[in-house]
Amino acid sequence: MAGAGWILREVAAGTRPDRPAVPVIGGDLFVENGYDVVVAGGGTAGPFAAIAAARQGARTLLLEPTNFLGGIGTGGAIQSYYHGISGALQREIDRAVDEISAKIGGKPASGFDPEAKKYVLQKACLEAGVEVRYLAAAVGALMDGDAVRGVAVADAAGRYAVTCKVAIDCTGDGDLAAACGAEFEIGRDGDGFPQPYSLTPGVLRSGAISHLNFDAGWADPTDPDDLTRAHLEGRSRLHRDGPLPPEERNLYLAGILGVRESRRIVGDYMLTLEDLLNGRRRSDIVMRTRAHYDNHAPDYENESLDARILVVALYGWPVMLECDVPYGCLLPKGVDGLLVACRAVSATHDAAQCFRMQRDMQQLGEVAGRAAALAAARGISPRWLPVEWLQDVLVASGGLAATVRAAGRVGGDRPPAKDPKELVSDLAGPGRREAMVELYRLGACTRDAVRAAMDHPNASVSRDAAILLALQRDASVLDRILAILRDKIDDAPKTGSRAFPRWYGAIVCLEVLRDKRAVPALVETLDTPGINVHAAGLIIKALAAIGDRSALPAVRRAFDRTDFADMRSPMQVSSGGRWKPSVVADWTWSIRIGAVAAAADLGDISLLDRIRSYASSDHACIRRYAEKHLARLNLARRIS
Repeated sequence: MAGAGWILREVAAGTRPDRPAVPVIGGDLFVENGYDVVVAGGGTAGPFAAIAAARQGARTLLLEPTNFLGGIGTGGAIQSYYHGISGALQREIDRAVDEISAKIGGKPASGFDPEAKKYVLQKACLEAGVEVRYLAAAVGALMDGDAVRGVAVADAAGRYAVTCKVAIDCTGDGDLAAACGAEFEIGRDGDGFPQPYSLTPGVLRSGAISHLNFDAGWADPTDPDDLTRAHLEGRSRLHRDGPLPPEERNLYLAGILGVRESRRIVGDYMLTLEDLLNGRRRSDIVMRTRAHYDNHAPDYENESLDARILVVALYGWPVMLECDVPYGCLLPKGVDGLLVACRAVSATHDAAQCFRMQRDMQQLGEVAGRAAALAAARGISPRWLPVEWLQDVLVASGGLAATVRAAGRVGGDRPPAKDPKELVSDLAGPGRREAMVELYRLGACTRDAVRAAMDHPNASVSRDAAILLALQRDASVLDRILAILRDKIDDAPKTGSRAFPRWYGAIVCLEVLRDKRAVPALVETLDTPGINVHAAGLIIKALAAIGDRSALPAVRRAFDRTDFADMRSPMQVSSGGRWKPSVVADWTWSIRIGAVAAAADLGDISLLDRIRSYASSDHACIRRYAEKHLARLNLARRIS
């Protein structure tokens, strides 16, 4: 029986404060007792969590609001893997998927057959003893203080609750953890935007199934109105930009939105970009993650300074990063009886660009399922489960290599890839991107080798050396950085993605140096007719960071300008054939709100009133970005 002191906490509580509440008289909530583990969400990670928990001996219930398992890889048409590291259970499932694919339609053009995977996941769950409930959504939690004692469910029978010893949040959006009161973050620090979403068509290419993955816009996955807008907007793309060529016949449009980022729960440990850059090893490891910095944002002026350094200044977007994931990333701070195993896992916005791949989420689900079953069997919260017990089980099941566990016990950061002089030599060759990132990571110990490279006969290597020293806050290279900016030097790598012009990197360096002597050159460049809108955004960010009020007139002028190049520009197409959608983003909101924010940072709040129209935008992310800065105006008026 449910405890008399338990409290129902609902997912949607407080999400619509602008709408009136109506008192409703109702009966008690029916409670279904007896589960060891309840998994909320049967998407990318959920089936793996449920299978692992059931195989570990736990009586397990899996709740899935749609009528299939697998999430983005099956119903979202992203039917292929992209980086990440496979767990033991995933390797088993993938082998079974290949076998079923051969029976129902042959090998797909790429990746895996989504229908085969739906069937294999369902079959594996049932064979493990998992009770699967389709069309059943987790809508809240039964709480005993800070501890989860059950999950509230809504399905065709109405609303009820199921009790459990441990719950696992595999909702993708961290719905269950948020309902429990867990702290969370959404989007990047500056404007709160998450990564762009996709709404992907499945196609028949040369007789085999495949998909076309392209970015369709931005949405707040926790806002039902914005989600509806995103579905309407995403679906219109295919019909507006078609028809597809004859060899790429459209089969269907994904039934679910391709959300790359939503809530990120604040856990006992939060994975960071620094962890990934340094290849950090940890004694409390439960898995590893590996990917490049797969950030789809076209507007790096609105990303973090760390992101601007890595991608714009160091060309580091495609450089592979890998690190240990500690158990604390699965444990929401301040909540007991709950594990988070989905893209809402505890990681910063920057780290989440690497730690979000399907392989990662499937392995994460396997880890959470094992941990939940162990904790339930011992009658303890997952937080108090000794990580050594979990590691023993993961090693025995093949989910964690014994050698990887041993390396975690030693701990520390990844050793240097090469001697600093060798790395400097690599700046002149195809390994330039990797060398830039490694020299930056190693920092002061490379200073002599980098300084010597300032006199390198290859001008590109000399400029890279100046960039690296500037990022170490060495003001002696200021003139060299200003020369790169004034001369609009563009010696970006010839191959690979996100190769910004070198002078964009110089702007980032000036933001890092924060030297007022750079202001005239930055203002002159900003005032250049036809300057790229994203370069202008980078300059505005740098001027705000430097903090010299002499830049105010140029920032004010930027608000009204309409001559920026690429003010409307295409969004990323990640995979496709001959057909390319014409999804175009309009950056007017970005440059205007960015200019207002910078002017306010420089002491002028007079522009703030001019962004009120954005506070009524039907795009939730733009609306909240404007509201954030309008709040500064309201505060200033109250103070005065």
